Amino acid sequence: MTMKLLVTYENAKTGEYEKYTTTFEELADSFNGMLNEEIVEKALRDTGRAILENGYATTAVEVAES
Repeated sequence: MTMKLLVTYENAKTGEYEKYTTTFEELADSFNGMLNEEIVEKALRDTGRAILENGYATTAVEVAES
């Protein structure tokens, strides 16, 4: 699946905040095998958005406009 994604990463505990564009493949690689690719891919295809939560960190992923 090749699509351009807009990613917003926020960690409330550490104050980290990042916003960047990437591909689905690069996003999956960045989670080092901890991403359920099927569920995230389905959410992106169905709604254009997926929210990933891990502890204090939240990653919002949206399909970027072409």
